[in-house]
Amino acid sequence: MEEYRAIARDITNNRYSKIEITAFLVVCAEAGMEREEVLFLTRAMVESGERLDWGEPLVVDKHCIGGIPGNRTTLIILPIVAAHGMLMPKTSSRAITSPAGTADTMEVLARVELDPARLAPADEVLISVERPLAMDSPAQMVASILSKKLAAGSTHLPIDIPFGPTAKVRRHRDAFNLRKLFEHVGDRLGLHIEVALTDGRQRWVAGSARYWRPATSWRCSATTQPLRWICASAPCSSPGASWSSIPTSVVARVTPLPAIS
Repeated sequence: MEEYRAIARDITNNRYSKIEITAFLVVCAEAGMEREEVLFLTRAMVESGERLDWGEPLVVDKHCIGGIPGNRTTLIILPIVAAHGMLMPKTSSRAITSPAGTADTMEVLARVELDPARLAPADEVLISVERPLAMDSPAQMVASILSKKLAAGSTHLPIDIPFGPTAKVRRHRDAFNLRKLFEHVGDRLGLHIEVALTDGRQRWVAGSARYWRPATSWRCSATTQPLRWICASAPCSSPGASWSSIPTSVVARVTPLPAIS
């Protein structure tokens, strides 16, 4: 564990060159990591930055590993959960190897500015190297996702793992193994996780705008209005919370743009 703490600390303090970080990522991806190594790396990345404490027993989040174009479940689920008053400090990012991340899709409707992270900063450095190399190994994926969720103060997390011929995870067996890794690390770190393996086969679409339109036209049974404006956070719906009280490292600043006709 101490070795991984030292690695995460040195990465955060920019003591490694991009070439050295690339070598670390490639070795982890090609040689693989044991479950305990993934656990140690996740814990070390959480400890590399700040950790939020919301003072609530139930803090929820939701994540899909991505890789599927047209996936807009986050944009629909978040406002529903927020409307029910649940505390949900949703963390989102731009895509690493996917067609579009949640922040990319949200930007079709509103300008999104992602502030420098104070949560698991070691992960941000690793992602900056992974993105141009299109690397997203299972071990690094689990450590990256769970370190961010834990640092944001989440206690309960459903995870969607789509698999199929065009998804990040191609085979059901690999999806099952990834599920077990998520569950093992989450359980050891005190995070309640439910993992769903879903069918990732679907028709390809192009462009974030096409991802957004089905989400804005979706209608729930309680209203006749489409979900046109969706914020990337829910804590503001909780008693005593406000936009000003939400750390900028968790919530992207959103500037509304004209409605899409």
